[in-house]
Amino acid sequence: MQALFEKAQVFQKNNPGNTPKMTLSSDEWYLRYLSYAGINWRCKKNISEEMLFELVQKTQMPGL
Repeated sequence: MQALFEKAQVFQKNNPGNTPKMTLSSDEWYLRYLSYAGINWRCKKNISEEMLFELVQKTQMPGL
């Protein structure tokens, strides 16, 4: 888990336009990642890991 979280942090650092508005703890990040990865697997969407990293980011939008 830690290596994947660190990889996501590097991705965010290299893509400054995609930085989250709120920071996530590693535990919260991993649970959100597993949720999106599970949906990706179950629906057979072939979403890239980078896109999953973007989806996991938390925003300030109400209702999310």
